[in-house]
Amino acid sequence: PMQIHSTVASQANIAGPPFRQLFGPISAGVQSIDAKGRFVEFNEVARQMYATAGVSADSLIGMHAIDDAFPDSRDLPTSQTMIRALTERVFTEAESFYPPWGVWFAVRHFPTADGGVTTVFEDITARKLTEEGLRRATEAADIFSWEMDVAAGTLVWSANAHAVLGFPRELLPALLADAFALVHPDDLVAMQSV
Repeated sequence: PMQIHSTVASQANIAGPPFRQLFGPISAGVQSIDAKGRFVEFNEVARQMYATAGVSADSLIGMHAIDDAFPDSRDLPTSQTMIRALTERVFTEAESFYPPWGVWFAVRHFPTADGGVTTVFEDITARKLTEEGLRRATEAADIFSWEMDVAAGTLVWSANAHAVLGFPRELLPALLADAFALVHPDDLVAMQSV
């Protein structure tokens, strides 16, 4: 999904056919924003995403992305990270829900050599709805989930894990080694081989 090389993005605050040629094959929306926060250009995917929301990308060119075009987005993480990328000249990324469109977006802002940013964005609404459905289903079924970072040896538990296991939340192990101590000895060998 959001795979764009930062070196390309950081050099890409260009407009017109060169921009569309460079970012045309990318499956995410890409937009160029100048040093003053104004829209410069969009790839075709971005143009289509705006059109789906009833907005002409061409009408946005020259407008300040937040103050003029989307003032209701000012406090959202996706806008705050754009401001940070412009002012601090650092790569930023965020996910947030944009209520007027009913859409979740993931954005990455790459500072460009001329002081602007190239923003890569995707509609992640389907993923967010799936995650929420999974969360509700696991809670309703009285099951839980966890994520394991094998390299770091850490665990992150779903919000309902403590209730299902009957442990106080603070006693759920954060370290994989501590979790193994809770496994029945007959099951331990099989679990450690995974």
